[in-house]
Amino acid sequence: MRISQEAYIINDRTDSTLLKHLAKTISVEAAKTYNALPLFVMPDESDELLRYEKNLIEASPDNLVLPFDDFLLDFPFGIEPLLKMFAGGQDVNVRYRGRMWVRIRRFNALKIGDPATTIRDDQIIPLIDSTPDGIFLEAWEEKTGWGGLPPYPDYSAINIAREYLWNFTTYLHVYPRPECPEGQRAVAPNLGWCNIAKCIHPERKPLCAASELVQSTSCRLAILATIYITEGLGGSLAEISWFPKAGTKDEKTERLKPWLSQRRRTYIIIDPARAGAYGHPSSKKPDTTGHHASPVPHSRRGHWRRLSADRRTWVKPAWVGVTNWQHEGRTYRIVLNKEGVRSPVE
Repeated sequence: MRISQEAYIINDRTDSTLLKHLAKTISVEAAKTYNALPLFVMPDESDELLRYEKNLIEASPDNLVLPFDDFLLDFPFGIEPLLKMFAGGQDVNVRYRGRMWVRIRRFNALKIGDPATTIRDDQIIPLIDSTPDGIFLEAWEEKTGWGGLPPYPDYSAINIAREYLWNFTTYLHVYPRPECPEGQRAVAPNLGWCNIAKCIHPERKPLCAASELVQSTSCRLAILATIYITEGLGGSLAEISWFPKAGTKDEKTERLKPWLSQRRRTYIIIDPARAGAYGHPSSKKPDTTGHHASPVPHSRRGHWRRLSADRRTWVKPAWVGVTNWQHEGRTYRIVLNKEGVRSPVE
């Protein structure tokens, strides 16, 4: 399995383009806000995530488990692979949209005046007052019709209860289209939230069809990625942390130009076969041999265990051996327990 981890070996970062764009188009405070978020980097190849789609859907709990109440997903690929999957492998007429980042927040974690959120306060307040079983998404794509990153992200809101999670018709999106007067929308009139399935203007549906397709697909990808992380289908989740010393040049750079500094906290999926690339002790042979020798560190992926012909249960992943080590100035920590990743990373 090839993972988007090489960047963290050479002390590079994968979200510098986004942070620099935020600082330029919104504010440096917006860039700082995104820089402080826990960043989860997805595998390089979309197949590594999408081939698990059926298992991910089956493994999803009654309410989606989130690793944090506010975090950022980083996809080396955009929505094109998922659109092709929906189309049965056929080519789809969608521009390659480059790398994608999706910020996910619980409704009860939303705050008025967030420096990186550009929609109106009255569009957010109803979400804050809504059920806590909901998430607010900000999706940024690197290559769009704007010629690069757009001036604002795609905004969506989803109820994470299982009965709504996989149903596109229940998602809400913000469509900044003057052709559709806000007061005449079928969903949340005057607030800018809508869903094409509930549109009351048939003649205007074609105007929003492309936006609906893109935003719903990015939401689906974000949900799949979140379950992939929390249920351990892709391997073992590892936290990479780095902290600059106070008063140093590194600390000043992070404060003024965060896109040029190392990221403080990043999460990646580590394949045990490649753990040695990150300085893990698994690359060293045990000092002793025999029945009581210490095991070479390895992991067991999450998997389904068949109990009978019609019954099976989901077994959480496990890591055997050293789970915390230092390498090239960074601290690596395998994040696993019997409840999954939610408890250890909070």
